Formats: sequence, C-alpha cells, structure tokens
Amino acid sequence: MKVTASGPPRHGFSLSFWPSLLIGFLAIKAVLSLGLGLGDQLAPYGTSIYFALLLLATGFAILNAVQRTQGRRVFWVFIAVGYGLWSLDQWLYVYYGFLRHTEVPDNSIADPALFLHLVPLMAAVAMLPHLNRYDQKAYRASLTFFFLLVAWVFLYAFLLFPYQYLFANPAIYNPRFTALYGIENLALVLILCLVVRGARTPWNSIYSHLLGASALYAVSSTLANMAIDLGKHYNGSLYSLAQNAAVCWFLWVPLHARHLARPSTSAEDLDAPR
Repeated sequence: MKVTASGPPRHGFSLSFWPSLLIGFLAIKAVLSLGLGLGDQLAPYGTSIYFALLLLATGFAILNAVQRTQGRRVFWVFIAVGYGLWSLDQWLYVYYGFLRHTEVPDNSIADPALFLHLVPLMAAVAMLPHLNRYDQKAYRASLTFFFLLVAWVFLYAFLLFPYQYLFANPAIYNPRFTALYGIENLALVLILCLVVRGARTPWNSIYSHLLGASALYAVSSTLANMAIDLGKHYNGSLYSLAQNAAVCWFLWVPLHARHLARPSTSAEDLDAPR
C-alpha cells in the first residue's frame, strides 16, 4: 500500500522500521511457540512483551492526541484510553504471573478492564472524525462515550458481575464473558465496516487498519477464550499468535496515521473550540 508522507518521521524512526520490528517479533514467537513448542515455558515473557506492545501503542496514541494528528485530538484521546485499559489488564497478568508466580485472582479488575477497553474505541469511531464538521465539540464526544459506557456497563453488571463478585460461579461466568466479549468485539467490527465505506483518504486507511486489527482480535480472542473455558492448551497456540499479531496491528494504527497527509480543510484544527 502506498503511503503519502506529510513530512519527516516524527517519532525518531523511519516508517519501515516498525513493520520490520513487529513482523520479526511475530516470526520469532511463531518459531519458538509453534515450531519448538516452548509456549508454556515462555508464557511469562510473552505476556510481558504483549504488555510492552500495548504500552507503546498507548504512548503513540497519546502523542497523536498531543500533536492533533490528522487534526483530531479527541479521537486519539479515546484511542489512548482504550489502549490504556487494555494495558492495565495485561499489567495484572504480568504482575501476578511474572512477579508473584500465581494466577490472576478471579475477583480482580482484569476482566472489567479488558471488557471496557473496547468502549473508548467504539466512541472514537462513532464520532466520525473523517467528516469535516465544525460541530464535533468535546461535549458531543463525551455524550457518545457516556452512552456507550452506560450500555455496556449495564450488560456487564446484569450478566456477569453477580457471578464474578457476589457469588462466584466460573461455570456460568466464563462462557457468558466469552459470549458477551465476543459480541462487543463484533459490534466494534460492524461499526468500522459501516464507517470505512464512506471515508476518504487518509481516514479510510486509518479505519481499514483499525478494522483489520479489530477483526483479527475478535476472532482470535473468542477462540482463545473458548479454549480456556474448555481447559484446552492456549500458550503457544495459533490463536495466541494471532492475538499478538492483532496487538501489533493496533500499535501500527497510530504510527501509520502519523505518516499520512492531513486532509484538506480550511480549519487549522477541527477539534479546536469555536
């Protein structure tokens, strides 16, 4: 795919550096996990790298928000919040698995953080940042986010919360979480499918990468959760590798956006107050 540069790279590395790094990481992981069968032995290190990738993705999204990449600060703020919640979930796995050598407690905030990380991503896309509209002020973005947050929190509280915290029942909670989280991922994919069709350059490219990453993650995470629910092997599996590939793709989204030409507009910054 051809990339239209808007200037020299602003993050210290050429654009070609990052795909090479991420593809190299995935190739090494595939060899060690699928080829040599070292998935279980390397699981703590893999979780740490997974967490590091999410931290990088969050950092670049924050940088894009600060620099108003593509003229949209609020969009990148929501992306950063979504990545940040996802990072929090993985940090708990790093902390308990790598540092304390134990399983993450069932009553931790890991699952709520993982579940809610998709809400800011939905809000970011639902704002339709590709439209040259001058009425996309902060309160509209906040209202969109609040509506989505209330809806998904209600579903989590009604269907999952009692069986996780009040009277723990993994036999009910685990398959319900897998199903509801899969539906939530599907909702994000469907929103992106609707939006990407009407977007023009450069936003169609940004949406396309978000769509690809979201679709890959939706499929791989659902398969992974189903395998875990059934007590099957997860570390070193193909869907584990696919999840890592999805995270690398999510990391690529803010990096890719920084190298695209900004859309022509008469406003200096469409998110600026007026």
